[in-house]
Amino acid sequence: MLRRREGRARSCSKVRLTVVSRPLRVSRACVAACFLLLLPGLAAPAVAQLLPPRRQGLPSGPFLLFPSVSFEASHDSNVLYRSSDLSEGVVGSDIVFIRPRIMVELPIGRNRLRWAYSPQYRDYSSDQFQQSNRISHFFDFDANLKLGPSVTCVVRDHMFRGSIEVDQVDRGGELTFGLIPFVIQSAGAEIGLDLGARQGISVLPSYESVRFEETGEQRLFNYRRRGFEGRYNFRLSEPTTLYVFSSYEGTQQDREELIFGQVEAASHRAGVGLRRVVNQSVMTQISAGYQNLKFVGGTGSRFSGLGLDGTISVRLGELASLEISALRQPLQSFFINNNYYVAEQLRLALRHQVSRGMLYTAGVTYYRNSYPDPLDIRVTSETPAGEDQNPANGFIDDFEAFLPSQGIERSDSGIRLEAGVGYQFGPNMRAFFGYNQERRGSNILEVISGSLVSPFDYRVNRLSLRFEVGWL
Repeated sequence: MLRRREGRARSCSKVRLTVVSRPLRVSRACVAACFLLLLPGLAAPAVAQLLPPRRQGLPSGPFLLFPSVSFEASHDSNVLYRSSDLSEGVVGSDIVFIRPRIMVELPIGRNRLRWAYSPQYRDYSSDQFQQSNRISHFFDFDANLKLGPSVTCVVRDHMFRGSIEVDQVDRGGELTFGLIPFVIQSAGAEIGLDLGARQGISVLPSYESVRFEETGEQRLFNYRRRGFEGRYNFRLSEPTTLYVFSSYEGTQQDREELIFGQVEAASHRAGVGLRRVVNQSVMTQISAGYQNLKFVGGTGSRFSGLGLDGTISVRLGELASLEISALRQPLQSFFINNNYYVAEQLRLALRHQVSRGMLYTAGVTYYRNSYPDPLDIRVTSETPAGEDQNPANGFIDDFEAFLPSQGIERSDSGIRLEAGVGYQFGPNMRAFFGYNQERRGSNILEVISGSLVSPFDYRVNRLSLRFEVGWL
């Protein structure tokens, strides 16, 4: 069975079967080859050297304050990520963003504490849908502590409340737009013990909680995730560490009101990783290994295979850098006919600083989301009596209109292109003009008014102009 998302007030809770007409294929061997080819770039100087060091904040007693605000105007050609094949049509809109931000830093000798809060105001010019709330809230805390001659501790906490920023809960992009308010809290720590000049061990506990507000037919499941990772570290150089890791992660999904009921997931990973840190900033981080993912409840599908997650920064000359990111990872699915999907992504981002104040950026991202279970078209008892079997109703059901795709394993693929130019007017003011385009398709077809259409293909174009003022 499938779960759909419609654009208006039902938003991302009615997740459509998002997937591609003729998806491109990226094999495991291709992803692994890219990983091996990029390893020599790890020895290059970090990209942070291209940027000026952060200016000293405003002193206030023992604290340093870093206030800033950004103003952005943009135009989005397809706010709701709809297919042009649908009768509802594509909704374009101008969007205004205002993002004030305050960061407070407390230096204590070699230790550092930081707090940051940023509310974000967003307003659309289109009246074809209603926003559930116009303000989102971001809270962040991190602490870097030296607890002794050989013990270090890093603590981080992230809290968010909003609705449209569904990338906060779905890294692979299965969800693209939402109007259901939700709250996320993600906390973690890394406690390290040096065993000598080059060797050490570390433990990394983590916790994440997501809670959606359920209103009427809008339903996305909440979940809680707890994890623990152990590492053996070997320092290759002062900024670069190679490590071997083993981790466990347990997830509880609240699906009591849905057809499959409660679902629990257990993930085991083991592999190797590499991390490069310069000026307390992580510039390069890669982890690769074997992952086993099991479910209790739901469709019963399991995953076993290669997992890869990493970003590499490579210096190209004096004023240019290339950032390469790769991902292959099973992620939980919000479509009730699948427990998970495998997200594969490859991104290249070029940054060129042509003068002291001006820089250019360009990037391309290819992604593919693959699902293990075939589409099973059935009419369920969830549909209220008297309602027709039409996807526009937004009920959690399978519809006869999707019969052309009966038995097909869903697969999404798409590409994002982006380019921009930025200018630094002074130490406390900068501007950025950007353009990006995204195309996405699906191998799922639907019959509408006797015609065969691709309801989950979409195309989006965006233009944006942003000004930032303050301690950035």
